[in-house]
Amino acid sequence: MKTLIVFCCLVAAIFASSFKFKFKEGSAIYDAIAHTASMVHKRDTVKRDAIAMAFRLIDTDKDGHINGNEIAAFYANAHIPGLVHSQSRLRQLFYLALPQVDTNGNEELEIGEFRSIAERGMRGDTL
Repeated sequence: MKTLIVFCCLVAAIFASSFKFKFKEGSAIYDAIAHTASMVHKRDTVKRDAIAMAFRLIDTDKDGHINGNEIAAFYANAHIPGLVHSQSRLRQLFYLALPQVDTNGNEELEIGEFRSIAERGMRGDTL
């Protein structure tokens, strides 16, 4: 246990005074620190990007686009109180609102278009 504590203190000291300890690129310690930092950054980014996570949940065929069928299936299965529309009605509502957010005119939503809708919603704007 004491060894673990000493090791943690050493690592903390290295990070705190990185200008004093220079590891050569390619060394085992440099690679271990770089790999660990990369893994932590990836996990942190995934947790913070809730909009991308929501996009991936709706995009069931994972083609990078959300179409009317996917959005209708998602909301029909979501069981949201007060939302009692059939899948065909949800699809119709999607295609009615789409021209206001579909910037490239392909009648599907990409992540950037989806993100703009979510950001508008967070600001309280309406379509």
